[in-house]
Amino acid sequence: MPIKLNTASGGGVILTGANTASDKTITVPADDGTMIYANSSGNVGIGTTTMTRNLNVSGSNAAVGVNLNNSGTSGRSYSIFSTNSSASAVGALAFYDDTAGAYRAVIDSSGNLLVGNAAQVWDERILGYRSTNNVVGGFYSTSSSYTSSVIRCQTETAAGTGWYLFEGRAAGGSFQYGIRGNGTVATSDERRKKNIEPARSYLQDICSIPVVKYNWKTDLDDAPKELGWIAQDVAKVFPNMVVTHHDGPNDDQEVLLLKKEVFLPMLMKCIQEQQQMIETLQAKVAALEAK
Repeated sequence: MPIKLNTASGGGVILTGANTASDKTITVPADDGTMIYANSSGNVGIGTTTMTRNLNVSGSNAAVGVNLNNSGTSGRSYSIFSTNSSASAVGALAFYDDTAGAYRAVIDSSGNLLVGNAAQVWDERILGYRSTNNVVGGFYSTSSSYTSSVIRCQTETAAGTGWYLFEGRAAGGSFQYGIRGNGTVATSDERRKKNIEPARSYLQDICSIPVVKYNWKTDLDDAPKELGWIAQDVAKVFPNMVVTHHDGPNDDQEVLLLKKEVFLPMLMKCIQEQQQMIETLQAKVAALEAK
């Protein structure tokens, strides 16, 4: 038979026994009517007598879950809960920062992992979202002899088909740059451009930039040398082709980056100029030979 231990206010603990050990439960009534249960297996149920896990929480609120609160210095309050249609993240498993009042991560009902946001932005399987001017995602290996792939992506479609390994988009979703299965592409649609005018001559400028062979300072001394340019040399002729960035463990080391892709239309313009020179000289030679 059950044994009930009451308090003066009417609350209490109910000890329930039955014919089998597995049926024995401890029931604690709560002020709001929710009951807390524990069975002989050590499982605890809050709002439910179905205790299939060590801790079982059930309810019909917008968010049903547990709160973890650290009241010490710099401590924060976090909640892990399951949501229903009344919550902003519907039918999801949410990791919520109660101190900031913000979702930190959500696994939605389709199994999509959304970090920093409660909903998909596109139709992505994994989303990293940030509203501040900081890194959105990072991958780091501590190995000093790493030779594998930091990021590896694979699709079972043929390499020459139109799938994208990477897309870079600007404000409003405007496509800027992409890596396709058969190479790289960049936006060049006339409908996206304005102030179009013929390019000037770059022949003399291009000829003034040294082409060098070099090793990176992180290379071994006997490593094969690479072919290219020095950003400082390019900046003297084309300053807008050089970008200042920061790297290093604390992003406090200045490094110059080069917009190498801009060289392609410049070199094409140089070839066109040289071809015009060749044709002019050929016409002069033909005229002299005809005399």
